[in-house]
Amino acid sequence: MIFSNSPLLSWFRSHKKFVSWLLLMVFTMTGCLVLSPNRVVRATMKPSQYESSNLVAGLVEKSSLLYQGENYSAAIEILQQALSEYELQRDELRQAMVLSNIALAYQQLGEWEQVSIFIERSLGKLENIEPSREQKLILAQTLDIQGKLQLVQGDANLAAKTWQQATEVYQEIGQPEGVIRTRLNQAQALQASGYYRRSVKILQQLETSLTDLPDSITTAVGFRSLGNALLLVGDTDKARTALETSLAIAKRLNSIPDISSALFSLGNLEKSQLSYEQAKGYYQEVARISGDPSQKIKAQLNHLTVLRKNQEFDAIPPLLREIDSLITELSLNHEAIYAQINYAQNLIKLREAQSISLSKSQIKSFSQNIVKEAQQLSDQPAEAYALINLGRFYELDNQLGSAEEVTQEAGIIAQNINARDISYQAQWQLGRLLAAQEQDERAISSYRQAVATIQSLRSDLVAINSETQFNFTENIEPIYREYVSLLLKYPDSSENNLLAAREALDSLQLAELENFFNATCLDAQPVVIDEITDRDDPSAAIIYPIVLEDRFEIILKLPQEKLRHYTVPIKNPQTVEPTLQRLSQSLTQRNSNETLALSQQVYQWLIEPAQKDLARSNIKTLVFVLDSPLRNIPMSVLHDGQQYLIEKYAIALAPGLQLVNPRPIAQQQLTALTAGLTEARGDFPPLKYVENELSTVQSQIPRTELLLNDSFTTNDLQAKIAGVPFPVVHLATHGQFSSQAENTFILTWDDRINVNQLNSLLSNRDLEREEAIELLVLSACETLTGDKRAALGLAGVAVRAGARSTLATLWRVNDEASALMMGQFYQELGNQANSITKAEALRQAQLTLLRNPRFNRPHFWSSYVLVGNWL
Repeated sequence: MIFSNSPLLSWFRSHKKFVSWLLLMVFTMTGCLVLSPNRVVRATMKPSQYESSNLVAGLVEKSSLLYQGENYSAAIEILQQALSEYELQRDELRQAMVLSNIALAYQQLGEWEQVSIFIERSLGKLENIEPSREQKLILAQTLDIQGKLQLVQGDANLAAKTWQQATEVYQEIGQPEGVIRTRLNQAQALQASGYYRRSVKILQQLETSLTDLPDSITTAVGFRSLGNALLLVGDTDKARTALETSLAIAKRLNSIPDISSALFSLGNLEKSQLSYEQAKGYYQEVARISGDPSQKIKAQLNHLTVLRKNQEFDAIPPLLREIDSLITELSLNHEAIYAQINYAQNLIKLREAQSISLSKSQIKSFSQNIVKEAQQLSDQPAEAYALINLGRFYELDNQLGSAEEVTQEAGIIAQNINARDISYQAQWQLGRLLAAQEQDERAISSYRQAVATIQSLRSDLVAINSETQFNFTENIEPIYREYVSLLLKYPDSSENNLLAAREALDSLQLAELENFFNATCLDAQPVVIDEITDRDDPSAAIIYPIVLEDRFEIILKLPQEKLRHYTVPIKNPQTVEPTLQRLSQSLTQRNSNETLALSQQVYQWLIEPAQKDLARSNIKTLVFVLDSPLRNIPMSVLHDGQQYLIEKYAIALAPGLQLVNPRPIAQQQLTALTAGLTEARGDFPPLKYVENELSTVQSQIPRTELLLNDSFTTNDLQAKIAGVPFPVVHLATHGQFSSQAENTFILTWDDRINVNQLNSLLSNRDLEREEAIELLVLSACETLTGDKRAALGLAGVAVRAGARSTLATLWRVNDEASALMMGQFYQELGNQANSITKAEALRQAQLTLLRNPRFNRPHFWSSYVLVGNWL
């Protein structure tokens, strides 16, 4: 995985046309900045001043060419000379201009400490200069760069405010391109902070502004940038529309560079959706038409990545030959060095997979040469990446000492330039190398550093552009799993190791959700669930099952006790994933003969080791914090050989170690908003028992408002929720859970509401009133067929909806059975004499179906899962 020193820097580079335009515009003002036209100024100059002016103009022009050629270090050296000349002339405005452009060049290198120094110097100069158009233009550019610095430093709110200032300055001087760029940046900062609605609002305004403009390079680039931004916030459909609009404009203008760039972005979009055939087509077209070697090689490299991930190994050797010839044609510059790093990493991954025959010596020589070229360019981020690649090569070749040496060198460089997103990769690789040498304590320390670094990068990682080839399951998840595996390596692992392992799992789940949303989440003040079992529900136990390569690890939290730990070796690791998948698939079938045997096997893996301790502690409720491979399976269906788990325990799921303000549902004056569809909508069949289900809810909760069929529109739902607080919201409609946010939705009469839009509809976080939804029920949903991580969408809905508890179905069940079960659930929940938890109410409702001869198969009753607060 290659992305430059910061994910935000990747975003910046993807909009380089804007940046180059601004830089050149500022540079070309050198001879006439603020003063009068050049000939008038020179008329008052002495001969020595002519010479000085010509000298500095030549320096600025030379630095501009170096910048455009991506030789940023050389550009900085020339700009420093120009700065000295302007200091001799006491030209404060031109000094501010050069300082700003030095910061811009350092930004391209990812050297953020230098960026900060030169930004402050530029702003200091500008504060003391009388406002003019030129002064404001330089000010706007400087604020733009400062915003990127603040975002990289993790202060997205401050970055958004800085970009708002820059936007206002650009508007004041009539620079629409600058307005577009800073508004896009502002939207990205808001997205990184989790302010999805505000981000989308800005993007919608930008779309309107761009639509009103005539065809031009500016609008082509603007729509392309808008499409890339929309892809970042997970709005794939609108992103595709914006990118196709950019492509159409570029074609009408016959601008080959912009046609290529739009096609490239469309390829990245399809790659992000795993639509590899479509992505290949776009990349191949870019390689065919582009006259820019840099653009062509980027397309070929992404094409290679797609072939590798899609395991189309026969097609790879011809493409490698094309890339080899292109690589040799590239001039030595920043873009070329990253292309080589990308290529080397692909070659190393291909060698690791042993999918095609590759020359080990050539890969080694190529990787070593990249390090040297990065050093020639004084590009420290590139050097660090190249060293990590070289270390990985040595690791695969079992040269662990050499691998450790170059990896440590990469880590030192990353630390010196404060490049945290490079640091975590070096720390991860070093931990892996130390573990292979059985230096467990040092390895754990290195993994701990990697996890801490990732934590500090939360907002940065979720803002990574798709062009960077970032993949959560490849580049983040393994770090946590390897770390946990080391912590729990021994049966007598210490309490500290158990706590650290559990915290790492919680961090993994949070990172997974944030990757799902492309935004940070869970900003509320949560309660650690240990406190709930120790204080509020002493009959509940918390189980953390972890799936590792060679074993299951189970961590158990019993009330008022320290953590316990069980290890279950796996005799044949290749059987685990197929077993879990077969169980999940069998449950979607009404009369599968496989379910019982499979559910007994999973019970033996997850529950049997802890069963005696559970019985000793008189546990009545099991709360599972499930590892991702287990989330598509309802724990209620696990079977001990005599009975299902639901027959012994109430069961709930927690999305992590923390819940937001958990408390029992209030019994007094319970009110509900119910909504549903009985009629077919598009490809979705009718749900004829939904009306009975909603009537049953109303019979148990008299104060209920109903939206049925054509009254169940998105706007009507939003209006009802915004008007009166409802503790219970029950939606009996088609819905789908997926591992991708854009494919996770519920169906209304007139639309599909995706998981991020659901946040806008249901979450009270940004509303004036503070009442939260106590219980959200989604009674006709299903997980996406064939999606191993589809239940992530359910966790996403549970978090995004802002409800304390979410009750949902993992697959679509008989709607008559659903009506019966929901009626029993609300009857139990509303029975003030019982005063039972939501988890126990669900258990009793499921037992009602289990004891009904028509619906006693697991298919009918085990689909229902409770996520969040179980009290």
